Amino acid sequence: MKNAFLSVFTALAITLTNAAAGQSSFPDRPARMVVSAAAGGGTDIIARLVARYLSEVWGQPVIVENKAGGGGNIAAQFVTRSKPDGYTLLVSFGGVITINPYLYVEMGFDPIKDLTPITNLATAPYVLAVNPSMVPANSVAEFIAFAKSSPTDLSWGSTAKGSPDHLAGELFSSMAGFRTIHIPYKGGAEALVDVLGNRIPYGFFTIPSSLSYLKSGQLKALGISDRKRASLLPNVPSLSDTLPGYEILTWYGVWAPAGTPTDVVTKIQADIKRVLDTDAVKRQLADRGFDVVGDTPSAFAAFIKNESEKYGQIIARIGLKKN
Repeated sequence: MKNAFLSVFTALAITLTNAAAGQSSFPDRPARMVVSAAAGGGTDIIARLVARYLSEVWGQPVIVENKAGGGGNIAAQFVTRSKPDGYTLLVSFGGVITINPYLYVEMGFDPIKDLTPITNLATAPYVLAVNPSMVPANSVAEFIAFAKSSPTDLSWGSTAKGSPDHLAGELFSSMAGFRTIHIPYKGGAEALVDVLGNRIPYGFFTIPSSLSYLKSGQLKALGISDRKRASLLPNVPSLSDTLPGYEILTWYGVWAPAGTPTDVVTKIQADIKRVLDTDAVKRQLADRGFDVVGDTPSAFAAFIKNESEKYGQIIARIGLKKN
């Protein structure tokens, strides 16, 4: 009986030791970041930057795979169906998690039940940019007065309906109290081209995409969608200075499949935070108009909840229907 007990105890001890060793050795093979957007955009840029430095920290390759389509749902579906071991991560813009549930009848996954939040990598504001030859305004207040006095509703452009830049514009006109005609484009770059080409008077754009045109005077920046000023446009006020409470940011996060061990999630977050805190990464992100975050999984989960509720209210206000 004693020998049998010792045998069971020894077997259990070996099992627990092996399990602990397996977890503490993470990562012991290549990992991958599945990106919810095509190569070259903000999500891809951040993912590749983090992956490059994270590979150095881990001593293992971190491979970036782009799986664009379905408004980001395709990449998220792929990750939720992957083994929950920390080796397959989703890197996505926040709208996939906080906006898509209001826009799609079927997403193919549940963003709350099927994904584990790890960290918010970075945020970035939008800039309200106008064509100065079409909009005689030098401030947000002057722009609102111009819009209200216009004999017809102003046209403006953004990425497809339901995108964060679209909701940024809709929230702005709703809070300011004027009507608009929204023109959806395949991407923000196409909308920017039409503002520059005198076809529509304004739009909400990322700072990196519009900065050169703002500096050249082809566009005029009237306001920033963050509650604080942007380092790349320090002289441009926050839209909340004129419309208290206004704020919409684009942001980029990392998730793992639900069921990923807590200690693995904790390690991934800590190591990503280590990457984000390096001077080289901070500088490269700041040069592109991003603010580094790197929060904890619990803080990120709370942030996601607040963002989801905010976008739900905006979508209900403007009456967007599910596809």
